[in-house]
Amino acid sequence: MVRVGKLPMPKRKSLLGFFQKGERRQRDRLDEQILALAQQQNTLELIAKRSNNPNVTDLEEFYDAEEEFIKSTPRRRDEDLVIAGGSPEASTSQMARLKTSFEWDAANAKKVEIEEKQRVRRRQAEVEAARVAKEGKEVPEVKPLWFDKLLDPDTKLPVYISNGDYWKCKDRQDWSRCPDLF
Repeated sequence: MVRVGKLPMPKRKSLLGFFQKGERRQRDRLDEQILALAQQQNTLELIAKRSNNPNVTDLEEFYDAEEEFIKSTPRRRDEDLVIAGGSPEASTSQMARLKTSFEWDAANAKKVEIEEKQRVRRRQAEVEAARVAKEGKEVPEVKPLWFDKLLDPDTKLPVYISNGDYWKCKDRQDWSRCPDLF
């Protein structure tokens, strides 16, 4: 049924369909790229808005930093935190360093020390709360240092949003506001 010079009708339709599908796939890929760029821009705006991190200027930089953070070993992360002047919470890295060096007894001793400090602090908070309640006053709610509790306008659920203080404290290397938890 193949003729020279002219394709029969069924073959022409299938070729036409093939080319149309190819164009459709190309359009779909272009739409996906446009959508990805829009999502990237929205994500960058969301990161900048939610994190209050003045250092996030480019989504690619953000992802590169995340990728390096994920790839790094616990020891590398701990050293980076100390070098970068991280908050005192990074002192738990001592325990991680001991574990990566296979110093299990020292790591367990450090873990017990940290847990005991936290228990003492919790007991002190409970005693203080009981004293305040005995006086007939309202017990103050424990608030995080770096976040504010707000109501999400869309879901109407409470969410924690960065207040930006962490970055200010980190720039000044002023950790005096941090409780001695570790």
